[in-house]
Amino acid sequence: MSIRLEMQDQVARILISHPARMNALGEAQIRQLEQISHELGERAGLRVILLKAEGEVFGAGGDLRGLAQEGGVQPRRLAEATAVFSAAMLRLQQLPAIMIAGVHGYVGGSSFAMMNFADMVIAAQFTRFNTGYMRFASGPDGAMSWWLPRLAGYRQALQWLLLAENLTPEELQAAGLINLVVPDEQLNDVLEKMAARILRAPPQCVSALKKLLLASQNNSIEQQMAMETEAMASLAASPDFQEGIRAFAEKRAPRFGLGPLR
Repeated sequence: MSIRLEMQDQVARILISHPARMNALGEAQIRQLEQISHELGERAGLRVILLKAEGEVFGAGGDLRGLAQEGGVQPRRLAEATAVFSAAMLRLQQLPAIMIAGVHGYVGGSSFAMMNFADMVIAAQFTRFNTGYMRFASGPDGAMSWWLPRLAGYRQALQWLLLAENLTPEELQAAGLINLVVPDEQLNDVLEKMAARILRAPPQCVSALKKLLLASQNNSIEQQMAMETEAMASLAASPDFQEGIRAFAEKRAPRFGLGPLR
């Protein structure tokens, strides 16, 4: 499989490994991603998803070379693949687990869109990014036209999509698309350490926080305050909250993870 799933305790690692096509996403890879999204959706207790790639690049986008070899694009087939890809990534993002993308080398087109679904993004220093769609007279996919205006603003999103120029990690970090930029050789180590930090955090609290922040993109302020109140009341009844209070009073580090995920 060119996209495979590795499980270790409460951490899932989604590894893209399709070097012959620069980790580009064809129909086979999209179906693999769909299968993984369903499998992780049924897994209880999942805390972290690491999304990364093997080889020289994170991903070149859609497998255009494969389409050309097959005799050209069939619009209905392309639309179906796009819908499956977008649904799979949304399914992964809506899980309670925190999804962290570690990107390197080059990130273009659909691979760029894939990265946007992550809750956090860590990029190697010499990575280059390109929306790429305009180069092929194509429209964006994977909710790119939804994420970019929300993360970077309308004008910045328009510029990136319209001009299809190479972008640096620092430019994307300044616009809010990347959390950390690290030396290339440290990417995997930083990714694993971030996963370990999340595993030490109170599980129910992490899940509630993610749910709140995702909902805030569409909620009114009144709706958001009501959700916060509900989450606060629910968390106050959790074993982790009681442990946090005791640890504070006893001047020691808390030991979270005593209660079930909701």
